Amino acid sequence: MVLPEPLLKIPFAHRGYHDVDRGYPENSLSAVQAAIDAGYGIEIDVQLSSDGEAVVFHDEGLSRLTRMHGFVRERSASTLRRIPLLGGNGEGVPLVTEVLDRVNGRVPLLIELKSIDDESYSSVGRLETAIAHTLKSYVGPVGIMSFSRKSIAAMGAAFASVGFDWPLGLTTSASYFDRWLSEDADLNLAAHMRVFMDLGVSFLGHESSDLGRSVIQLLRAKRMPVLAWTVTSYQDEHAIWPLCDNIIFEGFDAQQRLNVE
Repeated sequence: MVLPEPLLKIPFAHRGYHDVDRGYPENSLSAVQAAIDAGYGIEIDVQLSSDGEAVVFHDEGLSRLTRMHGFVRERSASTLRRIPLLGGNGEGVPLVTEVLDRVNGRVPLLIELKSIDDESYSSVGRLETAIAHTLKSYVGPVGIMSFSRKSIAAMGAAFASVGFDWPLGLTTSASYFDRWLSEDADLNLAAHMRVFMDLGVSFLGHESSDLGRSVIQLLRAKRMPVLAWTVTSYQDEHAIWPLCDNIIFEGFDAQQRLNVE
């Protein structure tokens, strides 16, 4: 699938255009609104509540971002919405549907799936199904990505079940390729492409400090777009633009959105 042009041209504010000094916690509706107001795309993290609702929150646990403890997956969506985010104005954990209503197609959206798959709990398949049904009636540019190949495969199946799809991306890092290549020293570019094609992957979200890796640039030459995460300064942004197709940024005002053709 060819990526919609806005996903390649408008930088994404990481977890929204968050800034607790302004009262905008990460992955909050206020951070989403700030990104919209600034004209940036928005990257959010999603996972499941205990009652199967897709909510916007990065960590498995609540303690870093709220005064509560325990796992997100142990709380209902209605309870999570009432838990104030630290550094905010009292707003709680938003639902994905609330973010979609707020964005309403005005800027591109990048959704990172935080499916959990361990011995005691798994949300793989259930989260992806929830996202597919939530996005079915949404109009606007959206990309879906995950570190988990299993999650991406489940997302593709969920899209097929509702009769439409959105672009899928694999989130990768230096350790991802180091591990893969160390397990199979003969793995080559064609093998990478076959894996991505089998998963239905049409872009990568790759670690910004590892963009010079030869396989990343070879994949770009084969028209596999690469979004760099997470860029934290204008100096880094300026240096990496020749090595990627878009950026996911935080902690500064990305200016290249005005200059890149």
